[in-house]
Formats: sequence, structure tokens, C-alpha cells
Amino acid sequence: MIFRIALMILTCGGFTLTSPAPSVGQDDNWHTSVEQAALESQRNGKKILVYVGAESCPYCRMMERDTWTDERLVKTLSAEFVLLKLSAEDDPELIDRLRVKSFPTTLFYSKERKLIARMQGYARPSDLFDAISELRVASTEVDAHAK
Repeated sequence: MIFRIALMILTCGGFTLTSPAPSVGQDDNWHTSVEQAALESQRNGKKILVYVGAESCPYCRMMERDTWTDERLVKTLSAEFVLLKLSAEDDPELIDRLRVKSFPTTLFYSKERKLIARMQGYARPSDLFDAISELRVASTEVDAHAK
């Protein structure tokens, strides 16, 4: 809900986050504009993964070096998610609205832009593969109950 409100505010207000975000491996797979990520999600029917880092965060640098450069992970994530990276320094108000209190934080949003998972702290590629698997199982269970 918070992300949906943030997206509505940012989209309707014509404001976009285009300031430099933390360096993340495979940069052409990542959006730095909430508005562009929301439009792509709507267009492609993909979920949204939001990575929030901070310039002064050593664990963010480690995650960018060790996790986001894993080609298999980025390929898998890009197939299922629109990837959005945000920097705490670029828009602290948005980071507060997303309730991010520590860095790095990775947020997973459904196609309907509802928060479905939150990972706080450094995550290895294997941690993210595990999270994706859990989200797939949860999504399958929800779909089965809806039928």
C-alpha cells in the first residue's frame, strides 16, 4: 500500500527519482526512476524488486559487488521482476514512506504493487534464490485458493 501511494504521488506529480542511485552490477537491468519502474511493471505484468542502499553502507557495497553481479541471479530476477534501485540519500522521504530503517534492504512487491516480502541486511545470491522460491510457492498457494 505504501509503495502504491508512493508510486501514485510520484507518477501523478510528475516527479521521478533519476538521481544517481548506488552502483549495482548489470546497471542496464536496473531502473532508478520509480515512475519508469511502475510503467514497466504495468506494461509487462511483472512484480517489482526494490533494492535500497546507502552510500555510507559497507554491506551495500558488498552486496553490489557479490550479489548483484551474479549473472544467473540478475537474469532470473529480470525475468520475473522489474528491478528498481534507490539510494537513501537521494530521497529520504520516500525511503521513510517505504519504512526502510536499515541498509541494504530488498523489497518485493506484487504485480498489484503490494508489499509481499522484505529482506533486511546483506543477502547472498543464494539467499535471494531462496526468497524467490518461497515467493513462487506462496503465489501458487494463493492462486490455488482463488480458484
